[in-house]
Amino acid sequence: MLREQGCAQNRRAIYSEQCVSPKKEREPGFEDGEGMAGKLAEQAKRRGIECEDNLRMTTTEERVWQQTLMARAKRDAEEEERTEIRLVQEAARSRIRRQQESDEIREIRRARDAARARPSGEQDEAMRQHRHVASAQRDRIRIGRETSADSTKTKNRS
Repeated sequence: MLREQGCAQNRRAIYSEQCVSPKKEREPGFEDGEGMAGKLAEQAKRRGIECEDNLRMTTTEERVWQQTLMARAKRDAEEEERTEIRLVQEAARSRIRRQQESDEIREIRRARDAARARPSGEQDEAMRQHRHVASAQRDRIRIGRETSADSTKTKNRS
């Protein structure tokens, strides 16, 4: 009874990636130390976990274990791909935003230079108009930055 409980506990430990017997029967074609059992035994040794030598996984258990590991690897790869796509999209949006801001800044400078090129009476009025327009454009740029920063914070929270 006690021995059966020990085997059951060790099987649960196998499924939780903690323990495997180094004496696992190898499938044909695998050299010593290769295959799932060898890899799991190495992981257990690295973690400092002692395993019973009499524990043996059946080929069905090993297949289930391999399928579990393959499903995890696939899920991790998909998550990594989604993360990479999101980063590329964020970089593109940032690049577009910077381009729009620099275009607006160039437009402000052109308007200022055009206002300075006018005769002095017209120049004063043109400069007042330019300041008003430039102030409004700076406000739009600032609000755009705050809005994009808020949306980034919201995305990061979820």
